Amino acid sequence: MSPPSNATSPSLKGSGLRTRLVRTLVVMVGLTVILGFVLVQGAVVLASYHHLPNIPPDLLAAEKALRAGAVPDRDTILRMIEAGEETSLIEDRAILLSLGVLLVLSALSGAAIALHLSRLIGTPVERVAVAARRLAGGDFTARAEPSPGSAQETAQLVADFNHMAQALETLDRELNENAAAIAHELRTPLTILRGRLQGLRDAVFPPTPREFDGLIGQVEALTRLVEDLRTVSLATTGRLELRRGAVDLAVELDLLLDGMEPILAASGLTLERDLRPAPLEADGERLRQATLALLENARQHAGGCVRVETQWLQPIGAQATVVLRVLDRGPGIAADPPDLVFGRFWRAEPSRSRESGGSGLGLAVVKAIAEAHGGTVSAANRPDGGAVLELRLPA
Repeated sequence: MSPPSNATSPSLKGSGLRTRLVRTLVVMVGLTVILGFVLVQGAVVLASYHHLPNIPPDLLAAEKALRAGAVPDRDTILRMIEAGEETSLIEDRAILLSLGVLLVLSALSGAAIALHLSRLIGTPVERVAVAARRLAGGDFTARAEPSPGSAQETAQLVADFNHMAQALETLDRELNENAAAIAHELRTPLTILRGRLQGLRDAVFPPTPREFDGLIGQVEALTRLVEDLRTVSLATTGRLELRRGAVDLAVELDLLLDGMEPILAASGLTLERDLRPAPLEADGERLRQATLALLENARQHAGGCVRVETQWLQPIGAQATVVLRVLDRGPGIAADPPDLVFGRFWRAEPSRSRESGGSGLGLAVVKAIAEAHGGTVSAANRPDGGAVLELRLPA
């Protein structure tokens, strides 16, 4: 099961929520101020226009005379004051009425803003909540539908949620596939052990050393499978412990290859080695385990010659790197891209049994050990036939 990707969702184009809110509020406040000014002024003008015919003509004439410099008598002045107060009262009522209308319009504007915010925030969040409930119920195909015209933040929220849901769906599928693959890998040796042991109990097979050697071989195959699963699982959770020390990969592999050469020869393979000094700080035992997995892969699929190389590289301005390379003359790598061979339970032919194709975990172990050391693995086809598997580690 691969860890979820750390890649973030791509940036979404569009206005941010804060920008939209500020823009909307500025527009609404501006419109409210302008509308309020127009309403008040219009109300005053209309009130004065409708009240003007009710003013006695002699008072209008007295106002004109006053403006011309003539002073009216005392009674006329009192009547003019009363008429002015009445006009002011009418204008005040008109202003209050216009303010009431403005208040109603402001309430409507607030409702419009709330509706706009509900569309910007509420709808996407509700869709994410519905999808999250489906996800919690075990439906890993659940996705939140994006809302057209939503703000950048809510659109990013929906995109991130869908990215997470996709990662969970992938992890769930890989978990189920791995469980099925593990059951398949265990079934074959367990079936053989059960059949042979029942045969020994029922005296169908004679208890010869050869028979017991075959049973021990099946137990050892189970042990290797369990150890490979443990290594990959520990690496996936970041708990693969390394006993680092100063080692020379060339020296480590030279001894290992001395022991593997007869085994490869029994499979019809010639071993070549080009082991140049490659000092680094690493777990020598884990590196030997990775090399054995590479050689076992070559033994199962290659033919003719297997070549093992080590190299110490010091690029200008970069950290030194140790390279372990295994080259063979087999049929090459059918995977596209070739690095898929480092996946769990990968086989060139899905129909292969574990006797002809191995458990499918060996190269996954190589990748796990390399990444635990901070290194990388790669695979490629050789131009003149065969494959090359490479492991790079920081020195």
